[in-house]
Amino acid sequence: MNYILLVIGLVMLFSGIVILAVSSYFVPDPLHTVNARYNGKISQNQHSDFVLMDVQKRKNISLYILNEPVDTALNAKIINPRNILVVNQNFSNKFYINFIPTVDGNYTATITNLNRTSTSIDVLFASSVLFYNNGDPKIFEIYLIMIGVIMLVAGTGTAIVGSIMVILRKYKSKEYNYS
Repeated sequence: MNYILLVIGLVMLFSGIVILAVSSYFVPDPLHTVNARYNGKISQNQHSDFVLMDVQKRKNISLYILNEPVDTALNAKIINPRNILVVNQNFSNKFYINFIPTVDGNYTATITNLNRTSTSIDVLFASSVLFYNNGDPKIFEIYLIMIGVIMLVAGTGTAIVGSIMVILRKYKSKEYNYS
């Protein structure tokens, strides 16, 4: 009974490691991928900004945008950490662009609605390894990585708490046995 929390923590920790190992088959180096996701509406001349934190230079980054209705005119801009415009492109259908960062740091993507009507957008600004060759995002793999990281963190925390409880119980039992 004393070891249940410790065992649960170790099982979760091991499961997280296995899930991350499996995800690394589909996404190389899954713990070093970055992504920002948005799903919502933007109105006329309104824009939405997305910041991709801790981008490493020479590790490809992609921007994927799916809009509804598809004939809505939008503009996509990407600005590097030195505030230099990297991408500035108008589009009216599914949009995908891949680029190689030249500077480490935080990159910002801005999507602007150029139409008179509001539009729904689904945006993924992420490491290119999180996309298939045709530009579609690897949604299953992204969630697999997230589950693996959550299991790893939760398992570590649970194992630490379980270990502390086992040590305290052993200490208390020794204390009462000798008195």
